[in-house]
Amino acid sequence: MLAEVDYFLRDERQAMHAFMQDLARGAFTYAPPTMGQLSRAMDVDRRFADLDL
Repeated sequence: MLAEVDYFLRDERQAMHAFMQDLARGAFTYAPPTMGQLSRAMDVDRRFADLDL
């Protein structure tokens, strides 16, 4: 998730810095994906590989 946020805020470094500060102080709850979610994501990626998503 952080990689995506960093990408979308690539031209807004102040906003990314503020987001990281909020993250570090506990403003957000991070719930890592389960193995089942990762497996499902890989299945979806394979199924729709021809769409270049």
